[in-house]
Amino acid sequence: MKLQPKIAIYIRTAIHGKDSRQTLKAQEAACRKFIDSQLPELASVKGTISVYQDLGHSAMDMKRPGLKKLLVDLKNMQMRTIITTDMIRLFRRPQDAATLQRTLSELNVTALAVDGSILGSNPPVTERMAVL
Repeated sequence: MKLQPKIAIYIRTAIHGKDSRQTLKAQEAACRKFIDSQLPELASVKGTISVYQDLGHSAMDMKRPGLKKLLVDLKNMQMRTIITTDMIRLFRRPQDAATLQRTLSELNVTALAVDGSILGSNPPVTERMAVL
């Protein structure tokens, strides 16, 4: 039986060039390190993490293939947490932040950023996160 992912990692870079793949790898590594330190009970379970990425897409609109797939999967799967390096990976415009906040709250999903930002509802607070 295949386990459904419980955590989504979202990574994005607006640039589609030579160093872009390295940038995405660094973002993913930072998110995984955050998960290992802040959500260790989920990090060790096989199949709990899915990675969504947008290479060469600006956050100035929500029309990004990786983000669209993430939002569809949030509605269809049991994911309750999105991890990203910082919220500007997800959005830059205030109206997009408001739209995403509303969507995440309706789905009971929380977005956590490595930089300490939180968006959505019901953040999974652990003792380690309480000191952030």
